Amino acid sequence: HGWSGKNAGHWHKQEDTMKSNVSFLTAMQTAMRNIQIHSGFIVHQCAHRDDTADYIAMLTQQMVQLISFKDLQLQNTKGPKTIGELWLHMLAQLPGISSVAAECIASIYPTPFVLFQALQKIRSENERINLFKSIRIGSKVMSLKVAKSLADFFE
Repeated sequence: HGWSGKNAGHWHKQEDTMKSNVSFLTAMQTAMRNIQIHSGFIVHQCAHRDDTADYIAMLTQQMVQLISFKDLQLQNTKGPKTIGELWLHMLAQLPGISSVAAECIASIYPTPFVLFQALQKIRSENERINLFKSIRIGSKVMSLKVAKSLADFFE
């Protein structure tokens, strides 16, 4: 780059942050495509978690009006059978989240809505990170890197 002097370190930090953001965005786009292709779900992207909650509520109302629960059970013979199973699939698609980690997260936050409710009470990024970091994965706690990644994703 030819940068030197006191601004060189700042430039590299900005460049690293941009690369990290691009890598995370690419990973998320790949995860969404995988869900669409392998599970047959349509992925709808929302700008904010409140928009996500509104979208889920709207879809739920439409589904209740269109089909009965029994009809839904008959149509859902492939892929996840419950919201909880879909939630596990979604979590496992995130970078750094194994199926075991997804199960640990889902044991505390069984649906996206429950997680969003917990996150709405949190104001700072550090509190969001600590929320995820406090989740036990077997005998260990979630790594700081993965906790930060989740805190950023669910911001």
